This record gives sequence, C-alpha cells and structure tokens, in this order.
Amino acid sequence: MTRRGQLLVLAAAILASAILLHLAWVATAYRGYMVMKFCGPLESAELISVVRASIAWNYSLLALISKLKSLGAKYGHCVELYNVSLKKDLRLTGPGGGLYRVVLENKAGRIVYEASWNYTYITDYLKKTPFGARVYSLYRLTYTNRYAAPQWGAIVTCPKMTVPDDGKALTIDLKRVGRCEWLVGAPKGTSLTLRDEFGAPIVLVAHDGPG
Repeated sequence: MTRRGQLLVLAAAILASAILLHLAWVATAYRGYMVMKFCGPLESAELISVVRASIAWNYSLLALISKLKSLGAKYGHCVELYNVSLKKDLRLTGPGGGLYRVVLENKAGRIVYEASWNYTYITDYLKKTPFGARVYSLYRLTYTNRYAAPQWGAIVTCPKMTVPDDGKALTIDLKRVGRCEWLVGAPKGTSLTLRDEFGAPIVLVAHDGPG
C-alpha cells in the first residue's frame, strides 16, 4: 500500500476512534451516520479502536464489540467482520517498559493492536515546586502504536502523551524530543502513569537507585 493509502486508513482509524468514544456509553452514537457498503477497512479500523478503548477505559472488550455489532447492523456495516475470535490479549507493565498486544481474527484475517513503550533513567535534577525544591528523576521514554489488518498491512504511529489530572498535582515534567521520544521528569522515587491521546495508560516505575 502507498503512503497515501496508509494515511487514509489511519484517518479512518482516527475517525472510528472519535465515533467509538461514545459507543460504550451512548446507544445513539451512530445517529445520522451512514456509509456505503464497502467491507473491510472501516470495520478493521473500528475493531482496533474498540480494542484501544477497552484498554483506555478498562472496559470489557467483548461487550464493546457486541455494541459495535448491533449498531453496525443498524447502519449497514459488514457485521460479519465483527465476528471475531480473541487470539491474544497481552497487557504487561513493569520496570523499563510495557506492552499491550491484542490480536483478533475474523474471516478476513488478523487484526492487531499493539502499544509498546520503554524508558531509561538518565539523571536526577533539582526542581522548584510550589512545595519547595525537590529532587526529580529524569527518564527518556519511547512510545509507539502499531495497527495491523489484512486491508493495509501494518501502520506505526507515535501518539501524543499527556499527564492525567491526578498527576498534575505532582508537577510532572513532560516534553516531546523526537517523533516517538519524550523526556519525563517526576519526583524521585515516584512511579507515575501517563496517558496517550487515546487514553491508554503508560506506566513508569520509579528508579530507586542512586542518582
């Protein structure tokens, strides 16, 4: 597939994500939404977005797929592609990094969502905060998403990272320094959870060694 084709598929995945943001909570998410009967790319993008949403919201994946299937039938989607088997659901976090890898299979083939990250401790530094001067630990974080489906192969992207509201009280430092690379600063000895732009939790375990 050409780069333009990959970008179109990625745009479809982003659109599906925006729609499915309401899918778990609002039964009328598809009100007024109509598409031509063209099986494959949209359904795969929606399935990837459902996986992503289940991780972000800690919500049942099978329940979300069931909602997607019922709404898809109402609005003319190729619901036979929502009949999937769960081949893998791997969710690992720990010192140094983490991985979410979910593999679904339908009649067209395998659909894969993968979010992976790794980080390394760099140094400690002194930071002025509203609570006085504190020692912070600085990490270099690399974070990527990979979406694969029979219709387009594999796409790798680098979502934005955010500090959740509960982390802002800690005055976490977060700066993008490359396409997929970030510098993260947190009070020394403090583990933290960032969120990507789709809500997936990215856990960093504190470095406890000497600075």
